Amino acid sequence: MTIFSFNPKRRFFRYRWAKFLPISRRLNNFGDLLGPIIVAKLLADKQLHQSAVSGGRTLFTVGSVLHFAKDNDVVWGSGRNGKIPADRHLFTKLDVRATRGPMTRGFLREYGIEVPLIYGDPALLLPVLFPELHERIAKRRPHIFIPNYNDINLIKTKVPIISPNQNPWKVIDIIRESEFVSASSLHGIILAEALGVPCRVVLSRTENTFKYLDYFLGTGRQHIDFASDPEEAEKMGGHEHMIWSPDRLLSSFPYDLFL
Repeated sequence: MTIFSFNPKRRFFRYRWAKFLPISRRLNNFGDLLGPIIVAKLLADKQLHQSAVSGGRTLFTVGSVLHFAKDNDVVWGSGRNGKIPADRHLFTKLDVRATRGPMTRGFLREYGIEVPLIYGDPALLLPVLFPELHERIAKRRPHIFIPNYNDINLIKTKVPIISPNQNPWKVIDIIRESEFVSASSLHGIILAEALGVPCRVVLSRTENTFKYLDYFLGTGRQHIDFASDPEEAEKMGGHEHMIWSPDRLLSSFPYDLFL
């Protein structure tokens, strides 16, 4: 079975002529790299192996990636990307174990797909799966800003900017070292909340608000106030705490596919 991870190649240069150069690199957006890490840990804890299953199906986990799914693929905690038109979702049947939030669930139900009332982004499980993340760490950074990778050059701020295009464990450690996180990166917010670091969403200059609303609704918040920039985010302070437990998301993981 394939564990889906969105990590396309991007050109080194943004100029039009760069498309003629045989030079590119992976995007390596940290949030999109978390799914395989989480699945590998869940399987290892049960002494199961990803390679034990064949059949061409794909497991979708972390990310706004539903538009890549095909018939009979498996969904565990994924969400819809609000920028993608409905007619680009070409599936008619999916094996859904959980969705990121109720907005994604409602979208899938319009296709006649059965979807359980189980919500949560799997990235929220990282401190459960890796208890060492609960260890105390020196708070060396008062405030950091993590942009969505499409916002990197669009949101101006004096707050230290943490690139989202790097190793997930490095970003996790930086978040743990921080007293406050502002982010237009959804997974900057999700990881901060999972790790108990106060945080606030900064309105993205490029992203649809669907995924943010979907996540917050799925974790028990009925309203979300966006900040216009990191400075305003700091003045607003952190979001209200989640009303969410990891138990149902954990128990819904499709272990049966790997037996």
